[in-house]
Amino acid sequence: MVVAKVARQKLPKRSYQYVAIMEVTCEFDQARVKQWLETQLHDVNAPLSNEDEFKLGTMEQEDKELLLRLLRHYPKLLEPRDGCPSHTTLGVSHEIHTGSEAPIKVRPRRHSHSEQAIIDEQTDKMLLDGVIEVANGAWGFPVVLVRK
Repeated sequence: MVVAKVARQKLPKRSYQYVAIMEVTCEFDQARVKQWLETQLHDVNAPLSNEDEFKLGTMEQEDKELLLRLLRHYPKLLEPRDGCPSHTTLGVSHEIHTGSEAPIKVRPRRHSHSEQAIIDEQTDKMLLDGVIEVANGAWGFPVVLVRK
């Protein structure tokens, strides 16, 4: 488990095709980690754009180098992003079964020009990032603008 600027993260299931698992059945051994890195990862030496901001805690220099090598192999995970988080590439679909209920469509709320500009800007960002998509459906609810 790696902690980098965020709280603990749950690891994906072993059944995912893109996950390579290094089983640890004994005490931590740097030689085994190095061997695993050699077989699984290509040599990546290009530093990440925000690498100097990482707070890796107190560890031996050799351990830091191993960790940085692993992190450099997956640069998209740690690169800073503006806007929305990226969309999934796992082919996940989401459906809400409403049974025989009639669709509900609520009129949009009125917003000031400055608020509407913020809504339009955020919506455009989400469309470009692939987080949302254009749809014409029977269901519709207004945008609620919330301050940070």
